Amino acid sequence: MPGGGYAEYCVTPADQVLPIPEGMDLASAAALPEVWFTVWANLIDLGDLECNERLLVHGGAGGIGLAALALGQLRGARCLATVGSDDKAAFCRAWGAQTAINRHTTDFVQAVFEATAGEGVDVVLDIVGMPYLERNLKVLRRDGRLIFLAFMGGSQGMTDLAPIMSKRLRLTGSTMRPRTVAEKRAIRDALLVHVWPALAHGRFHPHIHARFPLAEASAAHALMEGGGHIGKIVLEVARPPVQSPTRDALHS
Repeated sequence: MPGGGYAEYCVTPADQVLPIPEGMDLASAAALPEVWFTVWANLIDLGDLECNERLLVHGGAGGIGLAALALGQLRGARCLATVGSDDKAAFCRAWGAQTAINRHTTDFVQAVFEATAGEGVDVVLDIVGMPYLERNLKVLRRDGRLIFLAFMGGSQGMTDLAPIMSKRLRLTGSTMRPRTVAEKRAIRDALLVHVWPALAHGRFHPHIHARFPLAEASAAHALMEGGGHIGKIVLEVARPPVQSPTRDALHS
Protein backbone atom coordinates (compact mmCIF):
# COMPACT_ATOMS: atom_id res chain seq x y z
CA MET A 1 0.00 0.00 0.00
CA PRO A 2 1.20 3.57 -0.60
CA GLY A 3 0.38 4.40 3.04
CA GLY A 4 -0.70 2.78 6.27
CA GLY A 5 -3.98 0.93 6.54
CA TYR A 6 -5.67 -2.32 7.46
CA ALA A 7 -8.02 -4.15 5.12
CA GLU A 8 -9.01 -7.62 4.03
CA TYR A 9 -8.20 -6.73 0.42
CA CYS A 10 -6.35 -3.92 -1.33
CA VAL A 11 -5.18 -3.18 -4.86
CA THR A 12 -1.48 -2.57 -5.40
CA PRO A 13 0.71 -2.13 -8.49
CA ALA A 14 2.04 -5.47 -9.73
CA ASP A 15 5.51 -3.87 -9.81
CA GLN A 16 5.51 -3.83 -6.02
CA VAL A 17 4.47 -7.47 -5.51
CA LEU A 18 6.85 -10.16 -4.25
CA PRO A 19 6.26 -13.93 -4.25
CA ILE A 20 5.76 -15.82 -1.00
CA PRO A 21 9.05 -17.65 -0.35
CA GLU A 22 8.79 -21.42 -0.59
CA GLY A 23 7.67 -23.06 2.64
CA MET A 24 6.50 -19.83 4.25
CA ASP A 25 2.91 -19.17 5.31
CA LEU A 26 1.09 -16.03 4.20
CA ALA A 27 1.16 -14.30 7.61
CA SER A 28 4.93 -14.75 7.89
CA ALA A 29 5.41 -13.51 4.33
CA ALA A 30 3.37 -10.42 5.20
CA ALA A 31 6.11 -9.49 7.66
CA LEU A 32 8.71 -9.30 4.87
CA PRO A 33 8.07 -6.58 2.27
CA GLU A 34 8.05 -3.33 4.21
CA VAL A 35 11.06 -4.12 6.38
CA TRP A 36 13.12 -5.52 3.52
CA PHE A 37 12.23 -2.68 1.16
CA THR A 38 13.30 -0.28 3.92
CA VAL A 39 16.59 -1.90 4.86
CA TRP A 40 17.65 -2.48 1.25
CA ALA A 41 16.88 1.11 0.20
CA ASN A 42 18.78 2.52 3.16
CA LEU A 43 21.68 0.14 3.78
CA ILE A 44 22.47 -0.66 0.14
CA ASP A 45 21.12 2.11 -2.09
CA LEU A 46 22.02 4.93 0.32
CA GLY A 47 24.53 3.35 2.69
CA ASP A 48 26.62 1.38 0.17
CA LEU A 49 27.22 -1.35 2.77
CA GLU A 50 30.00 -3.65 1.57
CA CYS A 51 31.51 -6.98 2.54
CA ASN A 52 33.79 -6.85 5.63
CA GLU A 53 32.49 -3.46 6.72
CA ARG A 54 31.05 -2.97 10.20
CA LEU A 55 27.38 -2.13 10.70
CA LEU A 56 25.82 -0.78 13.90
CA VAL A 57 22.03 -1.13 14.12
CA HIS A 58 20.15 0.77 16.82
CA GLY A 59 16.97 -1.00 17.89
CA GLY A 60 18.39 -4.29 16.67
CA ALA A 61 15.61 -6.47 18.10
CA GLY A 62 12.76 -4.80 16.21
CA GLY A 63 11.39 -5.87 12.86
CA ILE A 64 13.57 -3.42 10.95
CA GLY A 65 16.55 -4.14 13.19
CA LEU A 66 16.48 -7.90 12.68
CA ALA A 67 16.11 -7.49 8.92
CA ALA A 68 19.03 -5.05 8.92
CA LEU A 69 21.19 -7.52 10.83
CA ALA A 70 20.19 -10.26 8.38
CA LEU A 71 20.99 -8.09 5.37
CA GLY A 72 24.31 -7.12 6.90
CA GLN A 73 25.23 -10.78 7.25
CA LEU A 74 24.03 -11.48 3.71
CA ARG A 75 26.40 -8.76 2.46
CA GLY A 76 29.28 -10.16 4.50
CA ALA A 77 29.37 -7.27 6.99
CA ARG A 78 30.17 -7.61 10.69
CA CYS A 79 27.12 -6.58 12.68
CA LEU A 80 26.66 -4.84 16.02
CA ALA A 81 23.36 -3.86 17.65
CA THR A 82 21.98 -1.82 20.52
CA VAL A 83 18.86 -3.06 22.32
CA GLY A 84 16.81 -2.35 25.41
CA SER A 85 17.32 -5.48 27.50
CA ASP A 86 19.68 -8.38 28.14
CA ASP A 87 17.12 -10.81 26.68
CA LYS A 88 17.03 -8.82 23.45
CA ALA A 89 20.82 -8.70 23.39
CA ALA A 90 20.99 -12.47 23.69
CA PHE A 91 18.43 -12.84 20.89
CA CYS A 92 20.40 -10.57 18.56
CA ARG A 93 23.60 -12.49 19.22
CA ALA A 94 21.78 -15.72 18.40
CA TRP A 95 20.48 -13.98 15.25
CA GLY A 96 24.06 -13.35 14.14
CA ALA A 97 25.14 -10.03 15.64
CA GLN A 98 28.76 -10.24 16.76
CA THR A 99 28.09 -7.70 19.50
CA ALA A 100 24.78 -6.74 21.14
CA ILE A 101 24.70 -3.90 23.67
CA ASN A 102 22.07 -3.19 26.32
CA ARG A 103 21.77 0.57 26.01
CA HIS A 104 20.36 0.89 29.54
CA THR A 105 23.39 -0.63 31.24
CA THR A 106 26.29 -0.01 28.84
CA ASP A 107 27.66 3.02 27.00
CA PHE A 108 27.37 1.93 23.38
CA VAL A 109 30.30 4.13 22.29
CA GLN A 110 32.68 2.40 24.67
CA ALA A 111 31.25 -1.02 23.79
CA VAL A 112 31.62 -0.39 20.05
CA PHE A 113 35.24 0.65 20.39
CA GLU A 114 35.98 -2.34 22.60
CA ALA A 115 34.38 -4.69 20.06
CA THR A 116 36.26 -3.16 17.12
CA ALA A 117 39.71 -2.70 18.67
CA GLY A 118 39.15 1.05 18.75
CA GLU A 119 38.37 1.36 15.05
CA GLY A 120 34.62 2.04 15.10
CA VAL A 121 32.06 1.16 12.44
CA ASP A 122 31.44 2.03 8.79
CA VAL A 123 27.64 2.36 8.80
CA VAL A 124 25.16 3.29 11.53
CA LEU A 125 21.42 2.68 11.07
CA ASP A 126 19.66 4.99 13.51
CA ILE A 127 16.05 5.29 14.73
CA VAL A 128 16.71 7.58 17.72
CA GLY A 129 17.80 10.84 16.12
CA MET A 130 19.27 13.83 17.91
CA PRO A 131 20.06 12.22 21.30
CA TYR A 132 22.40 9.75 19.55
CA LEU A 133 23.85 12.07 16.91
CA GLU A 134 27.08 13.07 18.65
CA ARG A 135 27.81 9.50 19.74
CA ASN A 136 27.00 8.14 16.28
CA LEU A 137 29.47 10.55 14.73
CA LYS A 138 32.06 9.46 17.29
CA VAL A 139 31.84 5.73 16.51
CA LEU A 140 31.93 6.18 12.73
CA ARG A 141 35.20 5.54 10.93
CA ARG A 142 36.55 7.73 8.15
CA ASP A 143 34.15 7.76 5.17
CA GLY A 144 31.43 6.35 7.41
CA ARG A 145 27.70 6.70 6.73
CA LEU A 146 24.98 7.58 9.22
CA ILE A 147 21.49 6.67 8.03
CA PHE A 148 18.34 7.93 9.76
CA LEU A 149 15.16 5.87 9.67
CA ALA A 150 13.25 7.65 12.44
CA PHE A 151 13.60 10.27 15.17
CA MET A 152 12.14 8.54 18.20
CA GLY A 153 14.18 10.80 20.49
CA GLY A 154 13.61 13.99 18.49
CA SER A 155 15.03 15.59 15.37
CA GLN A 156 16.20 18.98 16.62
CA GLY A 157 19.20 20.06 18.68
CA MET A 158 22.83 21.19 18.49
CA THR A 159 26.02 19.25 17.89
CA ASP A 160 29.61 19.73 16.74
CA LEU A 161 29.77 19.29 12.97
CA ALA A 162 33.58 19.10 12.81
CA PRO A 163 33.72 15.26 12.77
CA ILE A 164 31.65 15.24 9.57
CA MET A 165 34.38 17.15 7.78
CA SER A 166 37.42 15.63 9.44
CA LYS A 167 36.23 12.04 8.84
CA ARG A 168 34.42 12.70 5.53
CA LEU A 169 31.16 11.35 6.93
CA ARG A 170 27.85 11.12 5.10
CA LEU A 171 24.53 11.72 6.83
CA THR A 172 21.40 10.62 5.01
CA GLY A 173 17.98 9.06 5.45
CA SER A 174 14.75 8.33 3.63
CA THR A 175 11.13 7.30 3.87
CA MET A 176 9.38 4.72 1.72
CA ARG A 177 5.89 6.20 1.38
CA PRO A 178 6.59 9.06 -1.11
CA ARG A 179 8.67 6.93 -3.48
CA THR A 180 7.29 6.39 -6.96
CA VAL A 181 6.12 3.03 -8.29
CA ALA A 182 9.23 2.95 -10.51
CA GLU A 183 11.51 3.49 -7.50
CA LYS A 184 9.75 0.77 -5.54
CA ARG A 185 9.95 -1.55 -8.55
CA ALA A 186 13.74 -1.11 -8.62
CA ILE A 187 13.96 -2.09 -4.95
CA ARG A 188 11.63 -5.03 -5.55
CA ASP A 189 13.78 -6.24 -8.44
CA ALA A 190 16.93 -6.05 -6.30
CA LEU A 191 15.27 -7.99 -3.50
CA LEU A 192 14.16 -10.71 -5.92
CA VAL A 193 17.76 -11.20 -7.05
CA HIS A 194 19.73 -10.72 -3.84
CA VAL A 195 17.45 -11.55 -0.90
CA TRP A 196 14.49 -13.73 -1.89
CA PRO A 197 16.63 -16.76 -2.83
CA ALA A 198 18.15 -16.71 0.67
CA LEU A 199 14.68 -16.56 2.20
CA ALA A 200 13.45 -19.40 0.00
CA HIS A 201 16.38 -21.56 1.13
CA GLY A 202 15.66 -20.82 4.79
CA ARG A 203 18.83 -18.84 5.45
CA PHE A 204 16.77 -16.06 6.98
CA HIS A 205 13.17 -15.85 8.11
CA PRO A 206 10.96 -13.23 9.75
CA HIS A 207 10.69 -13.56 13.51
CA ILE A 208 7.02 -13.25 14.46
CA HIS A 209 6.63 -12.24 18.10
CA ALA A 210 2.83 -12.47 18.10
CA ARG A 211 -0.15 -12.85 15.78
CA PHE A 212 -3.51 -11.18 16.29
CA PRO A 213 -6.75 -11.48 14.34
CA LEU A 214 -7.59 -8.30 12.46
CA ALA A 215 -10.44 -7.54 14.89
CA GLU A 216 -7.89 -7.28 17.72
CA ALA A 217 -5.70 -4.63 16.07
CA SER A 218 -5.91 -2.44 19.17
CA ALA A 219 -4.36 -5.20 21.30
CA ALA A 220 -1.57 -5.57 18.75
CA HIS A 221 -0.89 -1.84 18.95
CA ALA A 222 -0.81 -1.98 22.74
CA LEU A 223 1.80 -4.74 22.61
CA MET A 224 3.88 -2.78 20.12
CA GLU A 225 3.71 0.44 22.14
CA GLY A 226 4.85 -1.46 25.24
CA GLY A 227 8.20 -2.07 23.53
CA GLY A 228 8.77 -5.56 24.90
CA HIS A 229 8.36 -7.44 21.64
CA ILE A 230 11.10 -8.89 19.46
CA GLY A 231 10.65 -8.85 15.68
CA LYS A 232 7.26 -8.41 14.04
CA ILE A 233 3.66 -8.33 15.21
CA VAL A 234 1.27 -9.59 12.53
CA LEU A 235 -2.43 -9.03 12.01
CA GLU A 236 -3.99 -12.10 10.41
CA VAL A 237 -6.98 -11.91 8.09
CA ALA A 238 -9.18 -14.99 7.98
CA ARG A 239 -9.32 -16.26 4.40
CA PRO A 240 -12.88 -17.17 3.37
CA PRO A 241 -13.40 -20.75 2.18
CA VAL A 242 -13.28 -21.25 -1.56
CA GLN A 243 -16.76 -22.03 -2.83
CA SER A 244 -17.33 -24.38 -5.73
CA PRO A 245 -19.25 -22.82 -8.63
CA THR A 246 -22.93 -23.67 -8.81
CA ARG A 247 -24.41 -25.69 -11.68
CA ASP A 248 -26.12 -22.51 -12.97
CA ALA A 249 -22.79 -20.63 -12.94
CA LEU A 250 -21.09 -23.42 -14.89
CA HIS A 251 -23.73 -23.24 -17.63
CA SER A 252 -24.05 -19.45 -17.78
